[in-house]
Amino acid sequence: MKNLLEFGIVKKILVANRADYFYDLVSPLMKLYFYADKKYNFSEEATAKKAELILDELMPRLIESNVREFIASKYGLKEAILSEKDREIDIFLLKFKKPYLVGEVR
Repeated sequence: MKNLLEFGIVKKILVANRADYFYDLVSPLMKLYFYADKKYNFSEEATAKKAELILDELMPRLIESNVREFIASKYGLKEAILSEKDREIDIFLLKFKKPYLVGEVR
């Protein structure tokens, strides 16, 4: 994992309500491909209809991730994730390890 972090293939995001980290692929295309292949066996059975279904399913998460990353870099904040059983907050940014900005992408 250390090598993937150093090469910039994955990034490490703090899970705020636990002392744990979430590792996420940096490239949206890699996320899309690996998700599609794991869930729908896309590399074996690729069709246009399946691709459209996968894009509709994954695009909101990719947009949330890009918005969170953009705001964090613009204001010099650290990305974090706050996930609980009954809710998930899309944007949870930290400043000096304390919650600074919380948001929802619509």
